[in-house]
Amino acid sequence: MAVLGMFLFFAGCSSPDNSGESSSEMYAKASDLGRHGQYARAIELYGRGLALESLDPPSDAAVVALVSKRWLEGLTGSYDAALATTEVLEGLEEGTLPDSVRTAVLVDKAGWLGELGRFTEAADALRGVRNPDSAVKMRLAALLLQSGDAKEAEALYRPMTLWRNPPSVRIQAWAGLLRCRVTDPAVVVEDGETVAQKIVAESGRVLRMKGEPAVRARALRAAASSLQLLQRHQRNASFLLFRALSLAEGSGDRFLYQVLRLESNAAIVRKEVPFREVAAYFEEHGLSYARASALFMLSEAGGLTDKERRNALEEGFAAAWQSAPPYPSPAMLARENRAALHLNGFLLKNPRIFELFDVAQRMGMMRLGRSLIRGGEEFRLGTGTAPELETEVRRLLVEISGLLQRKADMVDRAAGIGMNRATDQALNMKRGRLFELLPSVRVREPAIASALALNPVTLRTVQETLGDDQAIVRPIFSDSLAAVMVVGKRDLQIVGSVAAFDSLHTPSIAVAGIRRELADGPGFSHLKGGEGEWFERALFRPLLTAVQPYSRIVVVADDVLPFHLPLPGAARPEQHRFSYLHSFKEFVIIQTAAALPPGPSRIVFYSAIDHDGPIRHKLFYPHDRVFLVWKHFTMEEQEELRDEIGAEMQSTVSGALALQKLKEDGDSKWLYLSSYGTD
Repeated sequence: MAVLGMFLFFAGCSSPDNSGESSSEMYAKASDLGRHGQYARAIELYGRGLALESLDPPSDAAVVALVSKRWLEGLTGSYDAALATTEVLEGLEEGTLPDSVRTAVLVDKAGWLGELGRFTEAADALRGVRNPDSAVKMRLAALLLQSGDAKEAEALYRPMTLWRNPPSVRIQAWAGLLRCRVTDPAVVVEDGETVAQKIVAESGRVLRMKGEPAVRARALRAAASSLQLLQRHQRNASFLLFRALSLAEGSGDRFLYQVLRLESNAAIVRKEVPFREVAAYFEEHGLSYARASALFMLSEAGGLTDKERRNALEEGFAAAWQSAPPYPSPAMLARENRAALHLNGFLLKNPRIFELFDVAQRMGMMRLGRSLIRGGEEFRLGTGTAPELETEVRRLLVEISGLLQRKADMVDRAAGIGMNRATDQALNMKRGRLFELLPSVRVREPAIASALALNPVTLRTVQETLGDDQAIVRPIFSDSLAAVMVVGKRDLQIVGSVAAFDSLHTPSIAVAGIRRELADGPGFSHLKGGEGEWFERALFRPLLTAVQPYSRIVVVADDVLPFHLPLPGAARPEQHRFSYLHSFKEFVIIQTAAALPPGPSRIVFYSAIDHDGPIRHKLFYPHDRVFLVWKHFTMEEQEELRDEIGAEMQSTVSGALALQKLKEDGDSKWLYLSSYGTD
């Protein structure tokens, strides 16, 4: 049955062959086409040749063809096909594949699954490698950390710290243990300082090693990356990065050298010229997101004017918003967030109100685009009348997501630049095909088509879409200031207070504190001091006068804040009702979709800290009523809430209005729900 399945797989994927050529002739042509970059034709020829073979047992040529075919499929981002061909190879009789080939097949499979964000499955693939070397073990441990399993990652790193391993392996293992310690302190017996000292001690041995400079440079880079997690070891990290840079320069690996040039310069010295030159290198090689990162770093270089810093940040976000990876590393995400705070700071000081809108709009587009491609497998056309169209769009979203992640991973790992040209070619083709399909999607689901197009919206479009009784509230944070943008149909204003942030009270600390305090009790009414009072003083009270003329308030925020809550001594007029979104683009799409004929709807709940679920659900199922919950409810409690909301919505289509009426009974549970949408 397995052999029959393999035969049917390739026969179904290939057109009938009438050329009279043998499978071996087709394999030879396919190999030549693959070497010359004609990947689609090569894959087709491999498939046609394999369809002529029984694979029971496979010939040596067929095995080589299978291995080559799945590599080209992976290279071009045809993930489903690559994984299907890999499954065929894994199903071959024991001993058919040499161990080295089998290992390469599983390592590639793990790489593709990792690019798709399927970290647990990627780790499972690597577990299948027999007699894995240290590189495979390191990659497996990293995947386990990404999937949240710090305990198993620690168990893999620990044996690699032993003296029987070379210093380049030991230092990376200690670096991995430090990352485990930061992720989950309970899984590592040593404290962070002890592990850091182990890394520093091993670095001297790595520097005294003989061998490939690139190997030593990568080991020192991994060590420095972990040391940067501890504030007191920034200088040690900087020292290791500069030594790694020196090794990379002598290795002949130009890509590794450029990445280390960027990272070593960013550690402490922050000179302007290296940032600019590395940004230019990334631009030359089509690495837009890497260029954005270099520009964000440039904005912190010494000797720049405020205008130059602002220009670097604006150029960075212009480069990033369509190239941002779906699964950024913590360092990438922190860099994005810090750049946004800095740019907001420049624009708030002036203030440049229209530029603040543009920045907020662009950040929202990055969030929206990242959410859509990260959940491409969830894509649905609600009509159910075009399954082939739905399947192709879903496949394209997944493939685009994986290819964007691959480009970011190249820089994160300082490796793989040889695949960049093929990756760009595949990415452009898939984006082009998705664009071709949008008119067909628009006929069936205009809101979904508008979301997939990812065209930015202007202030004028937002204001034209607003109702007369409606305003958008957008919190804006810098690293030292807090303000709120209020967008009405005919005006745009910034309100705020002198309440400032500092190194001990950052925006992320404030947002996390507000949510924690809300989850601990009924609203903020029980609190004295804490983030609730800061929120009231810095954002809520300055906002009251600005929103007085409006009855419907839509809060648009990267991290939603509970503006809907009644605060002590700050009564809000009863006509105000609040809903939430993450971007201006969503507002325009959903507000426009509200004018469509009504359809069947469901009531669904998402956590207020879920950045993806509510976005995708409301766009893919615009008729559903989506609610954010600000604390945990059991499944039974959710069913009760759903029943009560459903009963109240018999007389209204507005989720926000239904919640407003339900709150009148005084039950505090309704403080923990908010409507997601524009109603």
